[in-house]
Amino acid sequence: MKPSGRVRSVLLCLLVWAAVTAAPGAAAPGADPVGPCALPRTDAWLSEGVTPWDDAHVRPLGTVRAAMVFVRFPDHVPRRAPRQVESAYLPSVPKFYLDASYGKARLAIDPVERWITLPRTAAGYGIHRGTPYDRTVAYLRDTVRAAHRAGVGFPGDRLLYVVADPDAPGVDHDATAAVTLAARDTLAVDGTRIRNVALIWEAATPDRNVVAHETGHLFGLPDLYVQPQGAGGDWDSMVGDWDLMGDQRAAAPEFLAWNKWKFGWFDPGQVECVAAPGVSRHTLTPTEVTGGTKLVVVAHGPTDAYAIEARSPYGNDRGLCAPGVLVYHVRTTVDSTLGPIDVRNAHPGTVAADLPATADGPSGVPGVPRRCARVQEPSMARATLQPGESYTADGGALKVTVVAERPDGDYLVDVTAGPPAPPPGRGGGPVAR
Repeated sequence: MKPSGRVRSVLLCLLVWAAVTAAPGAAAPGADPVGPCALPRTDAWLSEGVTPWDDAHVRPLGTVRAAMVFVRFPDHVPRRAPRQVESAYLPSVPKFYLDASYGKARLAIDPVERWITLPRTAAGYGIHRGTPYDRTVAYLRDTVRAAHRAGVGFPGDRLLYVVADPDAPGVDHDATAAVTLAARDTLAVDGTRIRNVALIWEAATPDRNVVAHETGHLFGLPDLYVQPQGAGGDWDSMVGDWDLMGDQRAAAPEFLAWNKWKFGWFDPGQVECVAAPGVSRHTLTPTEVTGGTKLVVVAHGPTDAYAIEARSPYGNDRGLCAPGVLVYHVRTTVDSTLGPIDVRNAHPGTVAADLPATADGPSGVPGVPRRCARVQEPSMARATLQPGESYTADGGALKVTVVAERPDGDYLVDVTAGPPAPPPGRGGGPVAR
Protein backbone atom coordinates (compact mmCIF):
# COMPACT_ATOMS: atom_id res chain seq x y z
CA MET A 1 0.00 0.00 0.00
CA LYS A 2 1.22 3.50 -0.78
CA PRO A 3 1.45 6.35 1.73
CA SER A 4 -1.61 8.57 2.32
CA GLY A 5 -3.84 5.74 1.48
CA ARG A 6 -1.59 3.03 0.12
CA VAL A 7 0.98 0.81 1.92
CA ARG A 8 3.66 -1.32 1.04
CA SER A 9 4.76 -3.63 2.08
CA VAL A 10 13.96 -20.18 -8.42
CA LEU A 11 14.85 -21.54 -10.76
CA LEU A 12 15.76 -19.82 -14.00
CA CYS A 13 15.24 -21.84 -17.13
CA LEU A 14 15.35 -21.08 -20.83
CA LEU A 15 12.00 -20.97 -22.53
CA VAL A 16 11.42 -23.65 -25.10
CA TRP A 17 10.57 -21.87 -28.33
CA ALA A 18 7.88 -24.25 -29.51
CA ALA A 19 6.95 -24.48 -33.17
CA VAL A 20 3.25 -24.31 -32.31
CA THR A 21 1.66 -20.89 -32.15
CA ALA A 22 -1.09 -20.16 -29.64
CA ALA A 23 -0.63 -23.45 -27.79
CA PRO A 24 -2.71 -23.90 -24.61
CA GLY A 25 -0.92 -22.61 -21.54
CA ALA A 26 -3.24 -23.35 -18.62
CA ALA A 27 -3.08 -26.43 -16.44
CA ALA A 28 -5.91 -28.00 -14.49
CA PRO A 29 -7.60 -25.60 -12.04
CA GLY A 30 -5.42 -25.15 -8.98
CA ALA A 31 -2.32 -26.67 -10.58
CA ASP A 32 0.80 -24.69 -11.36
CA PRO A 33 0.73 -23.16 -14.86
CA VAL A 34 2.66 -25.18 -17.42
CA GLY A 35 4.15 -24.67 -20.87
CA PRO A 36 6.78 -22.44 -22.48
CA CYS A 37 4.94 -19.26 -21.47
CA ALA A 38 4.71 -20.17 -17.76
CA LEU A 39 7.66 -18.15 -16.48
CA PRO A 40 9.25 -19.61 -13.34
CA ARG A 41 9.64 -17.63 -10.15
CA THR A 42 13.02 -16.08 -9.42
CA ASP A 43 14.59 -14.84 -6.20
CA ALA A 44 13.15 -11.36 -6.79
CA TRP A 45 11.03 -10.06 -3.91
CA LEU A 46 7.50 -11.39 -4.59
CA SER A 47 8.49 -12.49 -8.09
CA GLU A 48 5.81 -12.42 -10.79
CA GLY A 49 6.84 -15.88 -11.98
CA VAL A 50 3.81 -18.16 -12.11
CA THR A 51 5.42 -21.48 -11.22
CA PRO A 52 6.08 -23.21 -8.91
CA TRP A 53 3.77 -21.87 -6.22
CA ASP A 54 5.59 -20.26 -3.27
CA ASP A 55 4.54 -22.27 -0.22
CA ALA A 56 5.36 -19.34 2.06
CA HIS A 57 2.02 -17.90 0.92
CA VAL A 58 -1.52 -19.21 1.05
CA ARG A 59 -2.94 -20.04 -2.37
CA PRO A 60 -6.40 -18.49 -2.89
CA LEU A 61 -8.31 -21.58 -3.95
CA GLY A 62 -11.31 -23.15 -2.27
CA THR A 63 -12.22 -21.94 1.20
CA VAL A 64 -9.46 -19.96 2.91
CA ARG A 65 -10.24 -19.38 6.57
CA ALA A 66 -9.04 -16.25 8.34
CA ALA A 67 -9.50 -14.48 11.66
CA MET A 68 -9.97 -10.72 12.08
CA VAL A 69 -8.97 -9.45 15.52
CA PHE A 70 -9.65 -5.90 16.72
CA VAL A 71 -7.07 -4.57 19.16
CA ARG A 72 -7.21 -1.61 21.53
CA PHE A 73 -4.55 -0.04 23.70
CA PRO A 74 -4.54 0.59 27.47
CA ASP A 75 -4.32 4.39 27.20
CA HIS A 76 -7.48 4.85 25.13
CA VAL A 77 -11.14 3.84 25.28
CA PRO A 78 -12.35 3.03 21.73
CA ARG A 79 -15.04 5.33 20.34
CA ARG A 80 -16.41 2.69 18.01
CA ALA A 81 -17.53 -0.88 18.37
CA PRO A 82 -15.58 -3.50 16.39
CA ARG A 83 -18.66 -4.12 14.26
CA GLN A 84 -18.52 -0.49 13.07
CA VAL A 85 -14.86 -0.81 12.12
CA GLU A 86 -15.46 -4.21 10.53
CA SER A 87 -18.13 -2.85 8.20
CA ALA A 88 -15.44 -1.10 6.13
CA TYR A 89 -13.95 -4.49 5.22
CA LEU A 90 -16.68 -7.10 5.45
CA PRO A 91 -18.32 -8.42 3.37
CA SER A 92 -16.62 -6.36 0.62
CA VAL A 93 -13.21 -8.10 0.75
CA PRO A 94 -14.50 -11.69 0.47
CA LYS A 95 -16.90 -10.58 -2.26
CA PHE A 96 -14.05 -8.98 -4.24
CA TYR A 97 -12.14 -12.27 -4.26
CA LEU A 98 -15.18 -14.41 -4.93
CA ASP A 99 -16.03 -12.31 -7.99
CA ALA A 100 -12.44 -11.98 -9.23
CA SER A 101 -11.86 -15.75 -8.97
CA TYR A 102 -15.10 -16.78 -10.71
CA GLY A 103 -16.13 -18.42 -7.45
CA LYS A 104 -12.88 -20.37 -7.01
CA ALA A 105 -11.63 -18.44 -3.94
CA ARG A 106 -13.91 -18.25 -0.92
CA LEU A 107 -12.30 -16.06 1.72
CA ALA A 108 -14.02 -16.88 5.01
CA ILE A 109 -13.04 -14.09 7.43
CA ASP A 110 -14.34 -14.63 10.97
CA PRO A 111 -14.35 -11.32 12.92
CA VAL A 112 -13.87 -11.32 16.70
CA GLU A 113 -16.48 -8.71 17.52
CA ARG A 114 -14.97 -7.41 20.73
CA TRP A 115 -11.89 -5.39 21.51
CA ILE A 116 -8.78 -7.29 22.58
CA THR A 117 -6.62 -5.17 24.88
CA LEU A 118 -2.88 -5.22 24.29
CA PRO A 119 -0.35 -4.68 27.10
CA ARG A 120 1.35 -1.65 25.51
CA THR A 121 0.24 1.61 23.93
CA ALA A 122 0.26 2.09 20.18
CA ALA A 123 3.18 4.48 20.58
CA GLY A 124 4.93 1.86 22.69
CA TYR A 125 4.86 -0.63 19.84
CA GLY A 126 6.35 1.96 17.51
CA ILE A 127 4.72 0.57 14.37
CA HIS A 128 5.22 2.90 11.42
CA ARG A 129 5.67 2.56 7.69
CA GLY A 130 8.76 0.44 7.14
CA THR A 131 9.03 -0.47 10.82
CA PRO A 132 11.70 -3.05 11.71
CA TYR A 133 10.57 -6.65 11.39
CA ASP A 134 11.23 -7.52 15.05
CA ARG A 135 8.76 -4.86 16.23
CA THR A 136 6.11 -6.31 13.97
CA VAL A 137 6.71 -9.80 15.37
CA ALA A 138 6.48 -8.53 18.96
CA TYR A 139 3.19 -6.77 18.20
CA LEU A 140 1.74 -9.91 16.61
CA ARG A 141 2.84 -12.16 19.44
CA ASP A 142 1.21 -9.84 21.98
CA THR A 143 -1.95 -9.85 19.87
CA VAL A 144 -2.20 -13.64 19.71
CA ARG A 145 -1.44 -14.04 23.43
CA ALA A 146 -4.02 -11.42 24.43
CA ALA A 147 -6.63 -12.94 22.14
CA HIS A 148 -5.97 -16.42 23.50
CA ARG A 149 -6.28 -15.19 27.10
CA ALA A 150 -9.62 -13.65 26.11
CA GLY A 151 -10.84 -17.01 24.88
CA VAL A 152 -10.33 -16.43 21.17
CA GLY A 153 -9.30 -19.49 19.18
CA PHE A 154 -7.82 -19.81 15.70
CA PRO A 155 -8.57 -23.40 14.67
CA GLY A 156 -8.22 -23.86 10.92
CA ASP A 157 -7.31 -20.23 10.24
CA ARG A 158 -4.63 -19.67 7.60
CA LEU A 159 -4.60 -15.86 7.56
CA LEU A 160 -4.81 -13.27 10.32
CA TYR A 161 -5.98 -9.66 10.12
CA VAL A 162 -5.07 -7.45 13.09
CA VAL A 163 -7.13 -4.25 13.06
CA ALA A 164 -5.99 -1.47 15.40
CA ASP A 165 -8.36 0.99 17.08
CA PRO A 166 -8.41 3.75 14.43
CA ASP A 167 -8.80 6.55 16.99
CA ALA A 168 -6.07 5.56 19.46
CA PRO A 169 -3.20 8.00 20.02
CA GLY A 170 0.02 6.89 18.41
CA VAL A 171 -1.67 4.96 15.59
CA ASP A 172 0.09 5.64 12.29
CA HIS A 173 -2.52 5.40 9.53
CA ASP A 174 0.29 5.01 7.00
CA ALA A 175 1.54 1.78 8.60
CA THR A 176 -0.97 -0.67 7.13
CA ALA A 177 0.98 -3.58 5.67
CA ALA A 178 1.11 -7.31 5.06
CA VAL A 179 3.84 -9.53 6.41
CA THR A 180 4.93 -13.07 5.68
CA LEU A 181 6.61 -14.26 8.85
CA ALA A 182 9.86 -16.17 8.75
CA ALA A 183 9.32 -19.86 9.44
CA ARG A 184 10.91 -19.47 12.88
CA ASP A 185 8.35 -16.77 13.78
CA THR A 186 5.24 -18.67 12.68
CA LEU A 187 2.29 -17.98 14.98
CA ALA A 188 1.35 -21.36 16.43
CA VAL A 189 -1.85 -21.60 18.49
CA ASP A 190 -4.73 -24.08 18.75
CA GLY A 191 -2.92 -26.41 16.39
CA THR A 192 -2.90 -23.70 13.74
CA ARG A 193 0.22 -22.24 12.15
CA ILE A 194 -0.13 -18.78 10.59
CA ARG A 195 2.60 -16.99 8.63
CA ASN A 196 0.56 -14.53 6.52
CA VAL A 197 -0.72 -11.56 8.51
CA ALA A 198 -2.19 -8.17 7.59
CA LEU A 199 -1.68 -5.29 10.01
CA ILE A 200 -4.48 -2.77 9.54
CA TRP A 201 -3.73 0.68 10.96
CA GLU A 202 -6.31 2.57 8.93
CA ALA A 203 -8.37 5.60 9.86
CA ALA A 204 -12.06 5.18 10.67
CA THR A 205 -12.83 5.76 6.98
CA PRO A 206 -10.17 3.73 5.17
CA ASP A 207 -9.24 3.72 1.52
CA ARG A 208 -11.54 1.65 -0.64
CA ASN A 209 -10.14 -1.86 -1.15
CA VAL A 210 -7.17 -1.34 1.18
CA VAL A 211 -7.66 -4.72 2.87
CA ALA A 212 -8.27 -6.43 -0.47
CA HIS A 213 -4.89 -5.02 -1.57
CA GLU A 214 -3.12 -6.29 1.55
CA THR A 215 -4.79 -9.66 1.09
CA GLY A 216 -3.17 -9.80 -2.34
CA HIS A 217 0.20 -9.66 -0.57
CA LEU A 218 -0.86 -12.47 1.77
CA PHE A 219 -1.45 -14.50 -1.40
CA GLY A 220 2.02 -13.64 -2.70
CA LEU A 221 1.45 -10.72 -5.08
CA PRO A 222 3.89 -7.80 -5.32
CA ASP A 223 3.11 -4.11 -5.23
CA LEU A 224 2.73 -3.00 -8.84
CA TYR A 225 3.13 0.69 -8.10
CA VAL A 226 6.61 2.13 -8.31
CA GLN A 227 7.87 3.78 -5.16
CA PRO A 228 9.38 7.08 -6.34
CA GLN A 229 12.49 8.66 -4.97
CA GLY A 230 11.53 11.68 -2.90
CA ALA A 231 8.21 13.39 -2.30
CA GLY A 232 5.77 14.22 -5.07
CA GLY A 233 6.74 11.36 -7.38
CA ASP A 234 4.33 9.40 -9.56
CA TRP A 235 3.35 6.10 -7.95
CA ASP A 236 1.05 4.97 -10.77
CA SER A 237 3.34 5.24 -13.79
CA MET A 238 3.62 1.49 -14.50
CA VAL A 239 0.12 0.04 -14.25
CA GLY A 240 -2.16 3.00 -13.61
CA ASP A 241 -5.63 1.89 -12.52
CA TRP A 242 -5.41 -1.55 -14.11
CA ASP A 243 -4.78 -3.72 -11.02
CA LEU A 244 -5.59 -3.56 -7.32
CA MET A 245 -1.93 -4.14 -6.52
CA GLY A 246 -1.02 -0.97 -8.39
CA ASP A 247 -3.57 1.21 -6.62
CA GLN A 248 -6.15 0.06 -4.10
CA ARG A 249 -8.32 3.04 -5.07
CA ALA A 250 -8.15 2.07 -8.74
CA ALA A 251 -11.17 2.60 -10.96
CA ALA A 252 -10.51 -0.86 -12.47
CA PRO A 253 -9.11 -2.90 -9.56
CA GLU A 254 -9.64 -6.39 -11.03
CA PHE A 255 -6.43 -8.41 -10.94
CA LEU A 256 -4.54 -8.59 -14.21
CA ALA A 257 -5.13 -11.91 -15.95
CA TRP A 258 -1.47 -12.83 -15.43
CA ASN A 259 -2.01 -12.83 -11.65
CA LYS A 260 -5.25 -14.79 -11.98
CA TRP A 261 -3.30 -17.39 -13.96
CA LYS A 262 -0.70 -17.49 -11.20
CA PHE A 263 -3.41 -18.08 -8.59
CA GLY A 264 -4.85 -21.03 -10.52
CA TRP A 265 -8.19 -19.39 -11.32
CA PHE A 266 -8.24 -20.33 -15.02
CA ASP A 267 -9.47 -23.58 -16.48
CA PRO A 268 -7.52 -25.53 -19.13
CA GLY A 269 -7.57 -23.70 -22.45
CA GLN A 270 -8.21 -20.22 -21.02
CA VAL A 271 -4.59 -19.15 -21.55
CA GLU A 272 -3.09 -19.20 -25.05
CA CYS A 273 0.68 -19.27 -25.40
CA VAL A 274 2.46 -17.79 -28.41
CA ALA A 275 5.89 -19.40 -28.26
CA ALA A 276 7.21 -18.94 -31.81
CA PRO A 277 7.55 -16.02 -34.24
CA GLY A 278 4.62 -15.45 -36.57
CA VAL A 279 1.03 -14.20 -36.72
CA SER A 280 -1.86 -15.74 -34.77
CA ARG A 281 -5.48 -14.78 -34.15
CA HIS A 282 -7.17 -14.98 -30.77
CA THR A 283 -10.62 -14.35 -29.31
CA LEU A 284 -10.41 -12.72 -25.89
CA THR A 285 -13.28 -12.69 -23.40
CA PRO A 286 -13.11 -9.87 -20.80
CA THR A 287 -11.29 -10.98 -17.67
CA GLU A 288 -14.15 -9.78 -15.47
CA VAL A 289 -16.63 -12.41 -16.70
CA THR A 290 -16.61 -16.20 -16.69
CA GLY A 291 -15.65 -18.39 -19.62
CA GLY A 292 -13.62 -17.90 -22.78
CA THR A 293 -9.96 -17.19 -23.38
CA LYS A 294 -8.67 -14.81 -20.72
CA LEU A 295 -5.02 -14.33 -21.54
CA VAL A 296 -2.63 -14.47 -24.47
CA VAL A 297 1.02 -14.76 -23.41
CA VAL A 298 3.80 -14.07 -25.90
CA ALA A 299 7.05 -15.69 -24.81
CA HIS A 300 10.00 -13.34 -25.10
CA GLY A 301 12.84 -14.54 -22.90
CA PRO A 302 13.62 -16.76 -19.92
CA THR A 303 12.39 -14.16 -17.43
CA ASP A 304 10.00 -11.93 -19.37
CA ALA A 305 6.89 -12.16 -21.53
CA TYR A 306 4.15 -10.00 -23.01
CA ALA A 307 0.56 -10.46 -21.88
CA ILE A 308 -2.65 -9.47 -23.64
CA GLU A 309 -6.15 -9.41 -22.14
CA ALA A 310 -9.53 -7.75 -22.58
CA ARG A 311 -11.07 -5.46 -19.97
CA SER A 312 -14.71 -4.36 -19.70
CA PRO A 313 -16.83 -2.55 -17.07
CA TYR A 314 -18.26 -5.54 -15.21
CA GLY A 315 -18.06 -6.72 -11.60
CA ASN A 316 -15.08 -5.31 -9.73
CA ASP A 317 -14.29 -3.20 -12.82
CA ARG A 318 -17.68 -1.52 -13.10
CA GLY A 319 -15.90 1.84 -12.74
CA LEU A 320 -13.49 1.07 -15.60
CA CYS A 321 -12.89 4.12 -17.76
CA ALA A 322 -11.92 2.79 -21.22
CA PRO A 323 -12.80 -0.82 -22.14
CA GLY A 324 -10.62 -2.57 -24.69
CA VAL A 325 -7.53 -4.75 -25.04
CA LEU A 326 -4.68 -4.26 -22.59
CA VAL A 327 -1.03 -5.08 -23.38
CA TYR A 328 1.65 -5.37 -20.71
CA HIS A 329 5.17 -6.63 -20.15
CA VAL A 330 5.97 -9.01 -17.27
CA ARG A 331 9.49 -9.33 -15.82
CA THR A 332 10.00 -11.99 -13.16
CA THR A 333 13.39 -10.71 -11.98
CA VAL A 334 12.08 -7.30 -10.88
CA ASP A 335 11.26 -6.75 -7.21
CA SER A 336 7.97 -5.57 -5.77
CA THR A 337 7.65 -1.73 -6.00
CA LEU A 338 10.25 -1.58 -8.81
CA GLY A 339 7.89 -2.30 -11.71
CA PRO A 340 7.62 -6.04 -12.38
CA ILE A 341 4.65 -5.34 -14.66
CA ASP A 342 4.60 -2.50 -17.18
CA VAL A 343 1.24 -1.73 -18.81
CA ARG A 344 1.89 -0.40 -22.30
CA ASN A 345 -0.07 2.76 -22.96
CA ALA A 346 -1.78 2.53 -26.36
CA HIS A 347 -2.63 6.24 -26.23
CA PRO A 348 0.33 8.09 -24.67
CA GLY A 349 -0.17 11.77 -24.12
CA THR A 350 -3.92 11.43 -23.51
CA VAL A 351 -5.96 11.63 -20.32
CA ALA A 352 -9.41 10.54 -19.18
CA ALA A 353 -10.89 13.88 -20.19
CA ASP A 354 -10.05 13.11 -23.83
CA LEU A 355 -12.71 10.39 -23.92
CA PRO A 356 -15.97 11.33 -25.63
CA ALA A 357 -18.98 12.13 -23.48
CA THR A 358 -21.19 9.10 -22.95
CA ALA A 359 -24.73 8.32 -21.94
CA ASP A 360 -23.64 7.79 -18.34
CA GLY A 361 -23.65 11.55 -17.91
CA PRO A 362 -21.17 14.04 -16.48
CA SER A 363 -18.95 13.14 -13.54
CA GLY A 364 -18.96 16.57 -11.98
CA VAL A 365 -15.44 17.07 -13.30
CA PRO A 366 -15.51 19.20 -16.46
CA GLY A 367 -14.90 17.09 -19.54
CA VAL A 368 -14.70 13.74 -17.73
CA PRO A 369 -17.38 11.08 -18.28
CA ARG A 370 -18.99 9.77 -15.10
CA ARG A 371 -17.35 6.36 -15.41
CA CYS A 372 -13.90 8.01 -15.42
CA ALA A 373 -14.37 10.14 -12.31
CA ARG A 374 -12.53 7.73 -9.99
CA VAL A 375 -9.43 7.30 -12.15
CA GLN A 376 -6.24 7.70 -10.09
CA GLU A 377 -3.81 7.98 -13.03
CA PRO A 378 -5.52 9.94 -15.83
CA SER A 379 -2.54 9.53 -18.18
CA MET A 380 -3.07 5.72 -18.16
CA ALA A 381 -6.87 5.77 -18.37
CA ARG A 382 -6.84 5.14 -22.14
CA ALA A 383 -4.12 2.49 -22.16
CA THR A 384 -6.41 -0.03 -23.90
CA LEU A 385 -6.52 -0.68 -27.63
CA GLN A 386 -9.82 -0.23 -29.47
CA PRO A 387 -11.04 -2.01 -32.63
CA GLY A 388 -8.94 -0.98 -35.62
CA GLU A 389 -5.95 0.03 -33.49
CA SER A 390 -2.51 -1.55 -33.27
CA TYR A 391 0.38 -1.36 -30.84
CA THR A 392 3.99 -2.23 -31.63
CA ALA A 393 6.30 -2.95 -28.72
CA ASP A 394 10.04 -2.78 -28.31
CA GLY A 395 11.24 -2.41 -31.87
CA GLY A 396 8.94 -5.02 -33.36
CA ALA A 397 9.22 -7.71 -30.69
CA LEU A 398 5.42 -7.67 -30.57
CA LYS A 399 2.56 -6.21 -32.55
CA VAL A 400 -1.03 -6.42 -31.33
CA THR A 401 -3.96 -5.47 -33.58
CA VAL A 402 -7.56 -5.41 -32.39
CA VAL A 403 -9.51 -6.62 -35.40
CA ALA A 404 -13.00 -6.20 -33.99
CA GLU A 405 -15.23 -6.25 -30.94
CA ARG A 406 -17.94 -8.87 -31.33
CA PRO A 407 -21.58 -8.25 -30.36
CA ASP A 408 -21.08 -10.47 -27.29
CA GLY A 409 -18.25 -8.24 -26.02
CA ASP A 410 -15.36 -10.54 -26.99
CA TYR A 411 -12.42 -9.11 -28.95
CA LEU A 412 -10.74 -10.55 -32.04
CA VAL A 413 -7.01 -9.89 -31.77
CA ASP A 414 -4.12 -10.54 -34.14
CA VAL A 415 -0.72 -11.06 -32.54
CA THR A 416 2.54 -10.79 -34.46
CA ALA A 417 5.43 -12.19 -32.43
CA GLY A 418 9.01 -11.38 -33.32
CA PRO A 419 12.05 -13.54 -32.59
CA PRO A 420 13.10 -13.99 -28.97
CA ALA A 421 15.52 -11.32 -27.80
CA PRO A 422 16.15 -9.27 -24.67
CA PRO A 423 13.80 -6.25 -24.69
CA PRO A 424 15.62 -2.96 -25.30
CA GLY A 425 13.43 -1.11 -22.78
CA ARG A 426 10.07 0.54 -22.56
CA GLY A 427 8.36 2.02 -25.55
CA GLY A 428 5.96 1.29 -28.33
CA GLY A 429 4.89 2.32 -31.76
CA PRO A 430 2.13 4.76 -32.61
CA VAL A 431 -1.48 3.69 -32.68
CA ALA A 432 -2.69 2.96 -36.22
CA ARG A 433 -6.39 3.54 -36.67
